[in-house]
Amino acid sequence: MRSKRLAPLHSLADMHQRNTARRLGTAQETLDRHRERLRELIGYRDDYARRYAQAMRAGLSSSSMRDYGLFLDRLNRAIAQQQGMVEADVRQRDEFERQWREHDTQTRALNKVVERCRTQERREHERREQREMDDRGQRGRTADPD
Repeated sequence: MRSKRLAPLHSLADMHQRNTARRLGTAQETLDRHRERLRELIGYRDDYARRYAQAMRAGLSSSSMRDYGLFLDRLNRAIAQQQGMVEADVRQRDEFERQWREHDTQTRALNKVVERCRTQERREHERREQREMDDRGQRGRTADPD
């Protein structure tokens, strides 16, 4: 039967789709975590910058100003690095999404082919059974001499 011959191919396509969906989910979770970390860093930097501005108005020593500035620079570098990670995560997530869509399209197409095969096989089976029943009915009539 053709549908049985397609079964391994169908299983393989389904497995690829599930694996890609898992990778897509993991990539989305990673992206979400990195975006949250970026928001935290930005919030921390903004809060620190406000405190720095307040301290400047209150009067700071030059060493304290330098320390605030150095720390803000480190925060800005960390934010830039985190933004790079988020951008890379978006690209990876988008690639997994593209792959998932491709596998989904292939799996759906294969599902349709398998279903058509099963429908055709069912019809052929029904026709065979009908012919057998008709043949039995014919033999029964020719065997009865009335």
